[in-house]
Amino acid sequence: MIFVKQISPSNQPIPQFSDLNPQVSVNSMAVLSYDNDHTTAIPATTLFKAFVLEPETLLPKAAPQAIQSVETLEGDGGVGTVRKTTFVKGKWAKHKIEAIDKENLSYTYVMIEHDSSSASPIEKVVYETKFVPTADGGCLFKSKSTYHASGDINEDAIKGAREKAAGLFKAIEAYFIANPEG
Repeated sequence: MIFVKQISPSNQPIPQFSDLNPQVSVNSMAVLSYDNDHTTAIPATTLFKAFVLEPETLLPKAAPQAIQSVETLEGDGGVGTVRKTTFVKGKWAKHKIEAIDKENLSYTYVMIEHDSSSASPIEKVVYETKFVPTADGGCLFKSKSTYHASGDINEDAIKGAREKAAGLFKAIEAYFIANPEG
C-alpha cells in the first residue's frame, strides 16, 4: 500500500491510499502550494520579456548581485526549453518551460533539478506565473508555486527561498525603474 501525504493550504495532511502493489513499503509525498501577488510600476510586457523571453540577457544584468548567468540548455525558448540559472554563490537550478502564452503574458515552468548543499527532499517545484497589466501602466505579478517532495517539506527552508525570491524580484524591479529600456 502506498501512502501519499499531501499538505492542504491549512497545513493539514490529506491522506490518500492506493492498493497499487501490496508489497511496496509505505512512502510519503508532500505537496505544498503558495500564491503570491505583487503590484509593480514596471509594465507587464517588460517583466514578461525579462523573465520569459530574454532571461539570458536581462536577468544577470538586472540582478548581478544574485544571478551569475542564465543559459538555455535545450530548446528555442518555447515549450520544452530547459534553462539553467547559476547564482552568484555557486548554486544552480534547471527549469523546464511547460507552457507559454505570449498574448496573455503567462507561463508555467518546472524546477526539474537543483544544486543544494543539504539533502533536500524537494523533487520539483511547479511555478505558474502571469503578468497582468494595470491601468497605471504597471502590472500585477501573480504567481503560484507548488512544491512536490519525497518526504516532509521543511517549511522554514521554503520560507527562506521565498524571501530570497522576493528580494530578487525587488532588485529586478529597481533595475527596470532605473533603466526603463532594459
